[in-house]
Amino acid sequence: MNEITDEIRRGAKRAAEPRTVAQLPAYRDASNILYFLTQLTAKTPRKLTRFSDRILSDASELLKCISLANEFRGEQRAYYLTLALANVSVIKTYVVSLQKLGIISNKQVDRLKTLLKGLTAQIVAWREFTKSLGSGI
Repeated sequence: MNEITDEIRRGAKRAAEPRTVAQLPAYRDASNILYFLTQLTAKTPRKLTRFSDRILSDASELLKCISLANEFRGEQRAYYLTLALANVSVIKTYVVSLQKLGIISNKQVDRLKTLLKGLTAQIVAWREFTKSLGSGI
């Protein structure tokens, strides 16, 4: 073939390569949230150990849901993205609780809420894109 056609094919092959989970922006943001929460829960009083364990468990579950959504297609992907959104909502509730208890500052709450809002937007867009393609993907 000619040089232009070969270049187009090479570009199409690069674009078709699957992304690893760690390369997904949603996964990276969820990892940053988990890291941030890990730092915060390390400073929580001993009486709240069970509570902080639940926060970290739900943040880890969020990472799992995003990873599984990357592996599946169609309805299964939409299902795991919906679970990821549920985990984000639970984490938001935990953050407000930590703020009310005086464990984290308003600045930290604002940072976490910004991260969670961005992650929510990514997951919703990914889920809507999946639904718009139908079950044939």
